[in-house]
Amino acid sequence: MSEKFLVTYTNADCLSSKWEEFSELIKQRKPHLVVVTEVLPKHFSDPSIFFQPLPQYNLVSNNSAKRGICIYIHCSIKFSVVFDSLVDSVSECLLVDVKLPYHSTYMCIAAFYRSPTVNLSSPVNNANILACMSCLVGRSSKFLILGDFNLPLIDWSAHSTSLSTSSYEQQFLDRLDDLYLYQHIVRPTRARNDAIQSILDLVITKSIDDILNVDFRPLLGKSDHVVLDIYMNIDAQQRGFEFYRHDYAKADYESMRQFISSINIIYELKNNHVSPDAAFDFVKKVLRESRDKFVPLLQEDSGEWHAYSLAKNKVTRLLRANREELESRIIHSSTASPKIFWKYVNRNKPNLAPSSSTFTHQDTHQKIDSDSEKALIFNQSFSSVFVKKQPINSNEANFASQLESIASPDILVPFDDSGFSLTEVYTILIKLDTSKAPDIDGFPNIMIRQIAHEIAESLTYIFNLSLAHGLCPSGWKKALVKPLHKSGSRSDFKNYRPISTTSIFCRVMVKLIVSRVQKYFDGNHLWNPAQHGFRKNRSCNTQLLEVILDFQRFADLAIPFDCIYIDFSKVVVGEAMSSSIDVLSGVPQGSYLGPILFYLFINDLPSSVQHSTVKMFADDVKFYLPVRDQNDVQLLQEDLDSLTY
Repeated sequence: MSEKFLVTYTNADCLSSKWEEFSELIKQRKPHLVVVTEVLPKHFSDPSIFFQPLPQYNLVSNNSAKRGICIYIHCSIKFSVVFDSLVDSVSECLLVDVKLPYHSTYMCIAAFYRSPTVNLSSPVNNANILACMSCLVGRSSKFLILGDFNLPLIDWSAHSTSLSTSSYEQQFLDRLDDLYLYQHIVRPTRARNDAIQSILDLVITKSIDDILNVDFRPLLGKSDHVVLDIYMNIDAQQRGFEFYRHDYAKADYESMRQFISSINIIYELKNNHVSPDAAFDFVKKVLRESRDKFVPLLQEDSGEWHAYSLAKNKVTRLLRANREELESRIIHSSTASPKIFWKYVNRNKPNLAPSSSTFTHQDTHQKIDSDSEKALIFNQSFSSVFVKKQPINSNEANFASQLESIASPDILVPFDDSGFSLTEVYTILIKLDTSKAPDIDGFPNIMIRQIAHEIAESLTYIFNLSLAHGLCPSGWKKALVKPLHKSGSRSDFKNYRPISTTSIFCRVMVKLIVSRVQKYFDGNHLWNPAQHGFRKNRSCNTQLLEVILDFQRFADLAIPFDCIYIDFSKVVVGEAMSSSIDVLSGVPQGSYLGPILFYLFINDLPSSVQHSTVKMFADDVKFYLPVRDQNDVQLLQEDLDSLTY
């Protein structure tokens, strides 16, 4: 049976004028939590006098705000107030972590009030609300977002707005979609007399199952907002902080395949979902429903898990004792054998994650501690390298004809721009690497491989639909970016590179495109023979063999030579997630498309070198020339200079 956790919420519009009715309501209902927005009157001198205590409840408030928010927490519940710079950047916001009754975990309660009054600070505050919601999702596995957001122009029954794509209403909807959040209120929460009824108060959670029911109660005094009794389902919290993780090793894939086959997906796509976005959303919905039905959640509170934890702790203690003994022997022998000491130290340098590293803000020089702040700074650092798109000139517009002219007059293999076949798609699906992490939508390769036969036709249709429309589903343009340390100080944001987690289905389509580009270039012998990187029958070894043979020939003939080496150089932290940001240039780090686009970009590099021999492996370039006199030195310098133009 589900456990109920009652949260009562209302917008009071000056709580003191309705205090008697309010306190009597709480006395009767006895909720675990009470959240109130617009506690203060519109005009006041001392806000503290308006935040009154309730018997049997602890009071938390943000009495420095304009209209004020307060949360009453039953005295039987442990809690802690969340202090964060991002929370402080929101005009009116209050975050509290509360320990759920009879559970070992905490739930974050996030209360917001967004004023309908528009002023110069409104755009910044609006953006900070979205950023705060993103960080909240990153830091908490169980949360409740609620409050008066003053967004009456959103049709919550259709999850849409008639306003433009640049409106805050649409941005708010997009953020909920990006974070996979669910908004539960679909009935008006503001109504009095002949006033227009509207939905201003929202209740947002991670899943529709997080809320058992929402009761609408009568208006409080002269307030024009209803009182909401929110009954939360806290059953899932018994599994601990990773309760939402699925155990794909124990999934019932046979039943999953039968379930997917019972849905005529291809019929739905062709008749009811004519755009790439709508088609992919339908397929994603079917896959999520299949996962939830046939993939069990990890049972971390089971007896097996408990036994595993005990064994794991015992092994950890033994390994720690063994390590301490080894390090003690190395230290005592360090005077006689310092090389052994330093070899051990260098080999065991901790590979610190960004969440465990200390950073300093570049402008303020203040220490950055919270993961949410680190994620925000990483986001800004990675986006600083973007290049704004320039207008397409006539030469770029004729790229297709230029591509044809690159090849020899007789094109041996024409470029295949026909649609993808079912066989092509299925072949890639059944070869997916099951060791890879789940994609941005939470689908792991092991699940997709198991149902490849059932979804291949649907994906083929979506891929070809995308080609026909010249558009790809918007979800494929999004990526979850994690910073990976390259070299240098770990406290410098510039020493990290972004690694992107994108949609697995986007990667499959990119593989198909890359395969055709490679076939065209290989078939028409368009690749420069100096390039050995990631090409069929070529590798780092083949490049080294050619170079060593040339060097050996120079040595046999006693010919001195010079060789120049060139290397081209160029967000989730911990449990925190930054706000999303548009990518203005480039491709996601780690994509299949990145390498081949780079090879196309540098394919003509050897042709600009007139005198030296050039060898390349990806972006590692070396060129060398026998140097017998000053004239050869000048020729080598000319080749080096030619690469800068």
